[in-house]
Amino acid sequence: MNSLAKLLEAALFASPRPIPADELRALDVDAPRADVEAALAELRDHYDTDGHGVELVEQGGGWQILTRPEFTEAIERAQMAVRPQRLSGAAL
Repeated sequence: MNSLAKLLEAALFASPRPIPADELRALDVDAPRADVEAALAELRDHYDTDGHGVELVEQGGGWQILTRPEFTEAIERAQMAVRPQRLSGAAL
C-alpha cells in the first residue's frame, strides 16, 4: 500500500463521520485528485480482497471505514453487553 493510501486510511479510521474527497485531498496538498482517487480505490480493494472485517464505503458525501454488514449484529450485541445498566428513579 502506498504512503498516500496509508495516510488516508489513518484519517478515515480516526474519523467518526464520512470524510469528503476534498477534505482527504487537503491531507496532502501536493497530491493530484487522481492520486487520491487511486489511493481510495487501493484501500477499498485491500479491504475487499484480503478478507477484512471492515470495508471502505462512499456514503453521505464522503468516505468512511465501516464494519462489514455480516458482523454488525454481533458488534451491536457486544456493545450492549458493555453498557452500564441505568437505574430508574424508583430503583435509586
